[in-house]
Amino acid sequence: MVRRINIDQSPDLASDSELARMLNELCWSIDQRNPLLLVQNGNPHFHVIAAFALPDSEIAIVDNEHATIKFFKIQISRNLNQYQTTRAQYALQALRIAFFAGQAVVEQGMVVSITYTPYNSNNHSTVGSDLLALGFAGENVMAIRRAFERRELYCEVTDDHGNVLQGMIPPQSNPATRRQYFTGGNVMQVLGSMAE
Repeated sequence: MVRRINIDQSPDLASDSELARMLNELCWSIDQRNPLLLVQNGNPHFHVIAAFALPDSEIAIVDNEHATIKFFKIQISRNLNQYQTTRAQYALQALRIAFFAGQAVVEQGMVVSITYTPYNSNNHSTVGSDLLALGFAGENVMAIRRAFERRELYCEVTDDHGNVLQGMIPPQSNPATRRQYFTGGNVMQVLGSMAE
């Protein structure tokens, strides 16, 4: 199971229900671009969510029909005013700095402590869920959720030529259906449910 940590020692750690609402909004932004992408990647577990959010990674799919690659990443919406852009930048930064990977300190065969460092998808993608952690303060969770609700943050799709693509990728006749991947009772289990 993924852990929750309070890196800044601030008293406003968000509840699991608030975290679930925020993650469901993030997943909804992805499902609106490709409703099968999260399901095809196993589920919206920690490594998948981090791949969409972190600056050093993205999720890619190959479009064999058009011989292109499509890249999916959480980004700031275009055409926002200065106030909205500032709000979206805060929310995106809060999302990007909330992922941590731990390294166990073992003495005489026993884990005596775990040292957490910022998660890097290139170096940590094989870390087991018991050494993964999220650090979300309450105000950050609310800012991120609201940014997705206001569409200040969205799932941007680009092709391998750098073109920003619109609509569902690939195009589909049926609209996406909103799913509730997370609840306050299952959020940490779902995040940790990747195959290890």
